Amino acid sequence: MRMAERPLAHPYGDDQHFDVITVGGGLAGSALAKSLAERGHRVLVLEREKRFRDRVRGEQMHPWGVAEARALGVYDRLLERVGHQTRWWTIYDGATPRRKRDLTATPHGVGSFNFYHPDMQETLLTLKRCAEG
Repeated sequence: MRMAERPLAHPYGDDQHFDVITVGGGLAGSALAKSLAERGHRVLVLEREKRFRDRVRGEQMHPWGVAEARALGVYDRLLERVGHQTRWWTIYDGATPRRKRDLTATPHGVGSFNFYHPDMQETLLTLKRCAEG
């Protein structure tokens, strides 16, 4: 990781006192930061990437994760901006579909949620900044 040549600007100006510092601006770190900022905590997110890149991970959220995203208040914005809700889980044998499962029949009543990982990260960090006021 390269060190910045000059200090990075942040929304709190020169006051560098924070209640919470999260390491990483991925799904967990940015959702936590957004949730805490909404509750009045001063949160700094440390992220090494200047621009998020596709790493082919975390692009599908199972129904229990969708329920958690709703509880955190991030689901609707993710769906609006970057996500695609799916209902069916299809199991294949090679190229032949063998079984199709309706995920809305799970205890969470919702299917899986798919998104492009870098767009999800940017959206959640934007929500965190908006929560700061």
